[in-house]
Amino acid sequence: MFGWTRLGSARLAALVGGITLAASMTFGTAVGPASAETAAEFLASRCANYIANPQPYEAARSHCDGADLSGVDLSGVDLSGVDLSGVDLSWAFLTEANLADTDLTGTDLHGAYMADANLANATLTGANLTEANLTRANLTGANLTGANLTDLNLTGSALVPADITVDVMDAGWSYDGAYVTWATSSMPTGVGFGACDYPSGTKFPAELTVVKCDVATSSSGSYGYFTVYVIPGPNWGEPPVTGSLGSLNSFFGS
Repeated sequence: MFGWTRLGSARLAALVGGITLAASMTFGTAVGPASAETAAEFLASRCANYIANPQPYEAARSHCDGADLSGVDLSGVDLSGVDLSGVDLSWAFLTEANLADTDLTGTDLHGAYMADANLANATLTGANLTEANLTRANLTGANLTGANLTDLNLTGSALVPADITVDVMDAGWSYDGAYVTWATSSMPTGVGFGACDYPSGTKFPAELTVVKCDVATSSSGSYGYFTVYVIPGPNWGEPPVTGSLGSLNSFFGS
């Protein structure tokens, strides 16, 4: 007997809102560029060599050589191709930041908020991603070999199945739900897909169900959530009563 997690839309919205509020309270006020200072100027003051908007033919590469960027707000900043290996980016805000092709080897990203960040082809070998938030992040082609994924939230990323909506009428009529399947996600280098608390092919009830899935490196594990919503069919009343009505016919006469 499965222990279903059943959440109505209002309860799910409240849950997500509570998580978002808790996250904002945890991170607190981030440090970042002053109002009169651009992100490029801020990084130039913290990094050993920062080149804003480098040209493809330039041999020089931006690097920060162990800089302390903990707690900074670099949301939406283009950091593509920058060498951030060994940098302290713990509890930093990197929402929608472009980190494509960025070297984050051994970088401390503990608690970093990277929702919707672009980490395509980024090198995260040995990075500390404990308690980080990578919801909806693009990890296509990334290398996470040996990275610490403890309590890392991967909801909405390609490492976790996408939300699924099924109409019971399309899945074959059933009064109490539908069988739902999904494919295992293609995983970046160094990460393996674990198991979901409801396996693919489970019969889900005609409502919203939250599913948790695990992913892991060789040394640590993480998780992400997706939802399965089985749309109820039209209200055609209760299922027909089975059995003979002979006794009723005999009572009232045939």
